[in-house]
Amino acid sequence: MFATRIALVLVAAAVGVGGCAATTTAVPDPSLDWQPCVENPGYDCASLAVPIDWSEPGGDTIDIALIRDRADDAERKVGTLVSLPGGPGTSGVDQILRGAGFSEELRARFDIVSLDPRGVSRSHQVRCDAGLVAGRPNLDPDNGGRIDEVHSYTKELADSCRAHTGPLIDHVDAVSVARDVEALRIALGENRINLYSRSYGTMPAQAYAELFPQRLRASLMDSVDDHSLDGTGFLATEARAGQDAFAEFADWCARATECALHGTDVHALYGDLYTVAARGQLPNPNTPDRRLTRWI
Repeated sequence: MFATRIALVLVAAAVGVGGCAATTTAVPDPSLDWQPCVENPGYDCASLAVPIDWSEPGGDTIDIALIRDRADDAERKVGTLVSLPGGPGTSGVDQILRGAGFSEELRARFDIVSLDPRGVSRSHQVRCDAGLVAGRPNLDPDNGGRIDEVHSYTKELADSCRAHTGPLIDHVDAVSVARDVEALRIALGENRINLYSRSYGTMPAQAYAELFPQRLRASLMDSVDDHSLDGTGFLATEARAGQDAFAEFADWCARATECALHGTDVHALYGDLYTVAARGQLPNPNTPDRRLTRWI
């Protein structure tokens, strides 16, 4: 369980965020040929060619898959809302196709546009050796997991991803995605855009605010990832947030009769379930023939 943190950032055209100056963004082909999506013709789909390496805008390109849910009330349209999916690895196109949960008011007043970020699904998906992906090592130190085996495995897996994916593997970072979003803004012909991002999607959203503050009308970041942290710091803050959220839940259950666990020692119950899961004896309630582990 993780605490949900929502940050609302309104950025005026003249305000810089984070002290990073925007750089010129070259777009190989700024036109968008919107067509009814094959999966659902009620939405529009298109693709946008962007450089694999934004430091070499004239180099090789990939196509980024796009989807648009047009504003229902065109006369009262405010602008375009770009939705940045989380993950990393979530398809923004699929989220819109399946119903992304935006309110009727938002869908009425905004064109909602999303994308499969570079390296995801329709946008030159990152590919790795399937056998390596399926055969990850033991990650549990309490059950014999060894860090040297994990290091060896991750290096072998990374090498296989580079071999199967090609040069894009070195350019699937949040800053590159932010530059893709700027290319999208230009292709849409919008002076400023609005961003909605969640979880990992807040990483490119933060990068976009730092690089292109004058092009940002508003940004809503839900469940924010702190892009200033290293890996160790990120995991530590994530663990603290999880612990804090669980403690709040347990306190609420102790107070609220509507909690299904009211009257139960929630901390002790969790500890007992964790112990059973560690022994491989905890049934999955959705598929009882399978067992949950401490890693779920």
